[in-house]
Amino acid sequence: MITQDAINGLVCVFDLSKIRHGIWHAIIRQLFPHLKQGQSLYVIVHHNPRPMKSQLTATFASEVVWNCLYYGPDIWRARINRETME
Repeated sequence: MITQDAINGLVCVFDLSKIRHGIWHAIIRQLFPHLKQGQSLYVIVHHNPRPMKSQLTATFASEVVWNCLYYGPDIWRARINRETME
């Protein structure tokens, strides 16, 4: 699902809650570099996405802005935004 956010541009929504975490980690790592600055991924996952946050931050440093919007225990929701590089 893709929606338009009036403030932050394009937002891609992915419900990854039925996919094994090793697979959705790879999906997010492959999708993130294709986002333009100001675009976001909104993900729904079945476990705490903290390891994914650490992986993206290690790879993309200051380009990643991560906001956890809902904290489990069964479902987590996070918005991953690509910021402008400085």
